[in-house]
Amino acid sequence: MKIKAIITLNVNGKDHAPGALLDIACDEAERLIARGFAAAQGAEKAAPAATGNPQNPETPPAGSGNKPAPTIEDIVEAIAALDPAKDYGKNGKPNVEAIEAVLGADITAAQRDQAWAILQKEKDDDGKEG
Repeated sequence: MKIKAIITLNVNGKDHAPGALLDIACDEAERLIARGFAAAQGAEKAAPAATGNPQNPETPPAGSGNKPAPTIEDIVEAIAALDPAKDYGKNGKPNVEAIEAVLGADITAAQRDQAWAILQKEKDDDGKEG
């Protein structure tokens, strides 16, 4: 499925800047669209991503009360979209504010820490040979 990145997306180990057009698996594309990270493109166009400003789709949704709170999985995906050079703190963890900017929702440091632990475990598991 063809999508247009709304935020920087990491697909197959490569970063794609906002505005980039990508052709990825439908299930992954639909997840990114549902979270507002991408917009559908072409003939397979799905429901448009929820954005705060139809004139500028890169504007995150304003704090709408009907938007569900982000899940830990959402936070893990948001962290994966961050730039470690500018979005991480001195402690080596991603900044809560940077994650919130990607999600368009507030999170706690505890939620960030939980998602960060999952990412670190996945990274460690990928490094082990089976």
